[in-house]
Amino acid sequence: HTYSHDPTSFFFDPSKDYQWVYSLKRAKQADAFIDAANRSAHQPSSQSSPSICLGIATIARTGEQQYIRRTIGSLLE
Repeated sequence: HTYSHDPTSFFFDPSKDYQWVYSLKRAKQADAFIDAANRSAHQPSSQSSPSICLGIATIARTGEQQYIRRTIGSLLE
């Protein structure tokens, strides 16, 4: 049902709708993109001016939970 993903809907099913199926797929795609970029010796170049300026607020975190790498990979992939 199309309304099952809306937590305010009568049809909302938390046992199914809180699964991270798409998010996990995007995370894997972003990680793969960054991994491939890190293995590549190719340096992209552009003759045109940038058409967008994007700022990403981030914070230094300790441990393995770093979101900036995956954020950039997801934006560029």
